Amino acid sequence: MANGVLYSLSYDLMDDFVPISLLASEPDLILTRKTMSASSLKELIDWLKAHAETATGGTSGVGGPSHVAAVLFQEETGTHFQLVPYRGAGPAIQDLLGERLDVMITGPSVALPYLQAGKINAYAVTTGHRIAAAPEVPTTDEAGLPGFHVDVWQGLWAPKATPKEIIMRLSAAAHDALADAGVRQRFARPRHPARAAARPGRAARLPEGGDRQVVASHQSGEHQRRVTMRLLRQLLGRRPSSPKRAGPELCRQPTPGSEARRCP
Repeated sequence: MANGVLYSLSYDLMDDFVPISLLASEPDLILTRKTMSASSLKELIDWLKAHAETATGGTSGVGGPSHVAAVLFQEETGTHFQLVPYRGAGPAIQDLLGERLDVMITGPSVALPYLQAGKINAYAVTTGHRIAAAPEVPTTDEAGLPGFHVDVWQGLWAPKATPKEIIMRLSAAAHDALADAGVRQRFARPRHPARAAARPGRAARLPEGGDRQVVASHQSGEHQRRVTMRLLRQLLGRRPSSPKRAGPELCRQPTPGSEARRCP
């Protein structure tokens, strides 16, 4: 859906497709390097405000889910730290482990091995209830940032002209598959448990607020506009210069006779 905001497409994402079923969703974890002094989400927000000129946060790439989540976090908390884009969440979290980054917002499927090993800190999960894979991590509601709910969801879609009976057959098949205990177990480790978006005989639906997931916000239209514009400014390169210690922004390896280049 981000492409529909950033680029001119030959189709309308909301009008030219119909949902078949929600397949799975995964919330994010608000993470920091191990040596971060903050002991709670509130203290982390205070720390980020106090270190606005030097604090860095990693994202999985420009315009990706973790980038959108980080921009929304900044908007919600009034923090302004440098966001460093990587080519995927894996390289980003490696620099969080190496303490070249201060903070990162990403999914449990990426972070859990390092969190369970005690190599990084988690301050909150961005959903309304705790996750089974990390029950000790409070929700954002519990941690003092109520309503900050962000998740990444995957679903099945079809062209709008697809006959309704075909949509319902596919929806029923997806529902049956997601009802299988083995399938749900695979989704739930370490991801958030899978859930079907529609039952046989009922119209498929987007997850609540699905048409607003591009800015990961359930807030007012004006709030969404601010978040979207802030994200667009970053995507267009109107970002503050990186602090000297933010080496991970060099996302391309130098070739012989050349220097490493900054991420575009």
